[in-house]
Amino acid sequence: MLVSGYTAVGIHAGLVCTVAKKKKYCCEGCGRNYSYLGGLREHQKYICGKSPQFKCPYCDHMVKLKQNLNKHIAHKHLGLFTDSIINPIH
Repeated sequence: MLVSGYTAVGIHAGLVCTVAKKKKYCCEGCGRNYSYLGGLREHQKYICGKSPQFKCPYCDHMVKLKQNLNKHIAHKHLGLFTDSIINPIH
């Protein structure tokens, strides 16, 4: 969608970047703001416009970041292997 030569995402990104003055790094793709350059780079590399690439080994759930997969497994599937956590096999 074009509005005066800008895409809707570009307009949105511009508005978000001017509102969030404390966060100085802005993603031009979606308008998300980050306090640190490393956060913006991680977002651009793994999240913005990307398909989820990590699949849960226990179900069909997919996520964009491995750390989110670990959280998912801990919250949804911890019961599958709590015995091995409580009573580790030596």
